[in-house]
Amino acid sequence: MKDISLIGFMGCGKSSVGKILATLLPEYRLIDLDSYIEEKQGKNITEIFNEYGEAAFRRMEREALEEIFRDPDRPRAILSLGGGTVTTEECRRLIRQHTDCFYLRATTGTLLANLEGHSEGRPILSSAQPAGLDKFSDRPENISDCNTTVTGSKQIPNTSVVKPVNMTDNAAEQVDESAEAQSTETSSEREALRHRIESMMQTRSPQYQSTAHHTIDIDGHTAAQIAAQIAAQI
Repeated sequence: MKDISLIGFMGCGKSSVGKILATLLPEYRLIDLDSYIEEKQGKNITEIFNEYGEAAFRRMEREALEEIFRDPDRPRAILSLGGGTVTTEECRRLIRQHTDCFYLRATTGTLLANLEGHSEGRPILSSAQPAGLDKFSDRPENISDCNTTVTGSKQIPNTSVVKPVNMTDNAAEQVDESAEAQSTETSSEREALRHRIESMMQTRSPQYQSTAHHTIDIDGHTAAQIAAQIAAQI
């Protein structure tokens, strides 16, 4: 039996699914390729990108896969691969040749919800925006994806009445303006992230599909459900 590989865009849940899948298939050992490379280099992914560049990192991915597949004594592996591993032709060939490959396919909406506020440690998202887009900030706090819409009417004051000015009114206006500015900024960041995901998926979707032996649509499913579906096909 071949190794198992999990591919898909950032935020599709490969790591979570891989961990659960490893408990369902105890004869397999989970290998997260990014963690494998980080351990060998003694640097995290962001540091590797900043110091060596993306081309060098893609070479490290290929070399890591070759090293893993050469080892005849290791147990079978569940490989959780980086979102961009399939962008290298040689990596695609290795994955198809040596693994039973599952593509965890998600819509833009699901990827956006999972990635929003979590771009730290993902240098492709944080440093390679399409031209014309402002760089969205890598905020340390999580930004909630709220689906609740609040509607209401705003009363327009009678302009013929001169309203006394006091510090309380000024403070309230400043808070309102600050909240509105923050909301606009967050919306702008969200749209920049959506644009980035859609732009990258135009290139990567065909690469995922041509590499995978199986495609699983993950929208609306938990990691446990996805892992169980994969285990049932092994």
